[in-house]
Amino acid sequence: MDNKQTLTNFIQEQIYNFGLQDTLDVEKKLRQKFTRTLKELKIWQNAEKRLIGKKYTRVFTEIELNKLYEKVEKYLIKQTKLGYETYEEMKKINENHVESLRNMTYEEHYELEQAVKYEKPPISDTKKMEVMITALFEKFFTPLDIEQWEKDEELIFYTDPDDIEAVTSISYIQAQNRLKNPRSYYSEKK
Repeated sequence: MDNKQTLTNFIQEQIYNFGLQDTLDVEKKLRQKFTRTLKELKIWQNAEKRLIGKKYTRVFTEIELNKLYEKVEKYLIKQTKLGYETYEEMKKINENHVESLRNMTYEEHYELEQAVKYEKPPISDTKKMEVMITALFEKFFTPLDIEQWEKDEELIFYTDPDDIEAVTSISYIQAQNRLKNPRSYYSEKK
């Protein structure tokens, strides 16, 4: 069996990987951009068509989707809350860090590792804020049902959107509804 996948599956992967909102508008926007890019790359016209459900759908190889990804990566980054400039800055910092680690001698690397190992990490402002918000939240609400939330995310992510039987199942529809309404994962304390 080959590893070809539909554009719909690829779109869902990118929505998940980049933390984009999983809405019809976002999916439509990505589909338009990806289709246009595939046409520019002359991949769309030559793509194999397979009968999936009741209609024929184009499927693409991993190599073709990698070419598409290379062309749309900047676009996807711009769609995130992070933004392209921040992403590039973080990428540059990480590259510089890796390069400086490569240039260290074994002894320097060992000394750094030992110093970090025994250094008490400071409590960040972000961590303090998380604890305060959690304390306030748990004063008025029950703790989040993380297990159910993760199950719902997993079910939606791994379900083929072209599989009519799967996307019309009661468990899929319930998971979708819970994800649209985050209040499903907690309740007000009495």
